[in-house]
Amino acid sequence: MEVCISKEDAISYMAHVEWAEVTSWLKTEFSTNSSDEELLKPLVDLLFNIINRVQNNFLWYNCLEAQISDTLTVTLKTLRLFVTKANVGDYISKQPQFFDALNTLSVCLLTKKNGPEVFTKYLLQCLVNLVSAGSIQQKGQLRKIIRGHKLSHNIQNFFLTQWGWPIESSALIYNLYYDIEITDRTLVTEIIKFHTKATYLNEYSDFLIQKIVSENCVWEYFVNFTYQRLNLLRLLRYYIAEQVAESDPMSIQVEQLPESCLKCLTIMFNESAVVVFQVTNEDDLAAVEEVSCVLKLLACISSNEKSLAFLQNNKDLLINASVLLINLHRIGKASNNVFTPILKLAEINNPSEDITRNPAFGFKADLVRLIGNLCWKNQMMQNLAREGEIIPILLDSCNIDAKNPFIIQWVIYAIRNICENNLENQSVIAGLTQRGFIDSKVLQEFGLTLSSEEMLSIGIVGLDLNK
Repeated sequence: MEVCISKEDAISYMAHVEWAEVTSWLKTEFSTNSSDEELLKPLVDLLFNIINRVQNNFLWYNCLEAQISDTLTVTLKTLRLFVTKANVGDYISKQPQFFDALNTLSVCLLTKKNGPEVFTKYLLQCLVNLVSAGSIQQKGQLRKIIRGHKLSHNIQNFFLTQWGWPIESSALIYNLYYDIEITDRTLVTEIIKFHTKATYLNEYSDFLIQKIVSENCVWEYFVNFTYQRLNLLRLLRYYIAEQVAESDPMSIQVEQLPESCLKCLTIMFNESAVVVFQVTNEDDLAAVEEVSCVLKLLACISSNEKSLAFLQNNKDLLINASVLLINLHRIGKASNNVFTPILKLAEINNPSEDITRNPAFGFKADLVRLIGNLCWKNQMMQNLAREGEIIPILLDSCNIDAKNPFIIQWVIYAIRNICENNLENQSVIAGLTQRGFIDSKVLQEFGLTLSSEEMLSIGIVGLDLNK
C-alpha cells in the first residue's frame, strides 16, 4: 500500500522506532510504485532521513550492527528504484543536502571493510541509476553535480582500489564521465589495468576502453606510459586486428580513433627500427612486442580509407617500413633467428603455439600489408617504393612461411597497388630477367621439384627419391 501519513509524521516516527520495525515497514508498507508526484518528494526525503539516522550509528572501523545493516540495505535497495522515476532526479539535483548525505555514506561504505557488502552494491546501483535515468538534460546536470562534489573522489578511489563490485563500479565511472573526456591520467591508467584482469572484465570495462581510445587525452601522454602502454596496445590489437568482429558492439571501429592516435602510432613506428634490428634471438623477444603491436595496428588501420589518407601524408612511414622489410629479409636469410622463414609443410598447415605466440609472428607480412596499403592510388608513395628498391624484395618475399600467414597474398596485393597506373614501376618488373629458380622445401615434402627447359619455362616434375 502507499504511504499516506505526512512527511513530518513519518520522519518523526522513523527517528524513534526500533531498527527492525523500520526495516519491516520498508519491506511491507512502503511502496515504490507510487505515481503521485506530490507524494514522491516526501518519500525521497524520508529515505534520506533514514540514511542520515544510519550514518550516526557507524561504529569503529565503519562497522554497523546487524539490524542497522539490514535497514540500510533495504533503504538503498528502495532508493535505487525511486531515482529512476520521472521528476525524482530533478528534485534530487536541487537538494545539495542529499549529495552531502550520499558522500558521508560513501566514506563509510566505499572502503576495504564494507566494499564487498550488499548495501555497498545498492549504493553504487543507486548512483548509476541517478546519472543514467531521465532526460538527457537531467542526466547531464546530475553528472555535473556529482563530478564537482567530493563524492566523486570517493567513487573514483573505490574504482581504483577495487574493493568490491567491479561491474557496478565500472558502470558508475562510465556513466559519470559519459558526456565528457576523461582527463585524469591516474584514472586512465587504472582503466587499462582494470581491463587486463580477467576477473574484472565486463561490458562496462569494454565501454571504458572504447571511450578512452577514442579521446585525445590518452594519446597526449601515451609515450610517457610504461607498462600500461603495452597493455593498451595489446587491447587495441585484440579489438581491432584479432578477435572481435566489426558487428560486435564490443569492437572498436577504426573510425573511432582520433588523429592523435594515428600520429602517436606513426611516431612510435618510425622510431622503432633500432629496436627491431637488435632482435635476432629468442632472448630479446620482449623488446619487439610493442613494435609488433604498433605495426599490426597500422596495417589494419591503413585499410580504412579515411585513416589511410592521413597516413599517406607521412613519407617517413613508407620509407621506414621499406627499410625495415629490406633488413629483416636479409637478416632472415643470413642466419637462423626469429625472422628466418619456416618452410615446413606441417608448420604451415598447423603452426605450433611457440610460433603463433612469438611477437615476430606475422611481422613481415604486416610490413608488406602496410606498404601495399600506403601505395594504394598514391603516386608519391608508389614512386618512393620504386626509388627505395623495395619491389625486388617484395617479389623475393613471395614464399610460403609459417611465421607469416598469407604473405604471398599480401605481396601480390602490394605489387598490384605499387604498379597501378604507374608505368615506371611496371617497367621495373617488366625489365626483370630470370636467372634460375629456388627449389621449394614444401614441394619436396610432396615428392616434387621444379624443372626448367632452356630457362624459358618452369614446370613441376616428380622428385627422384633415390638420389
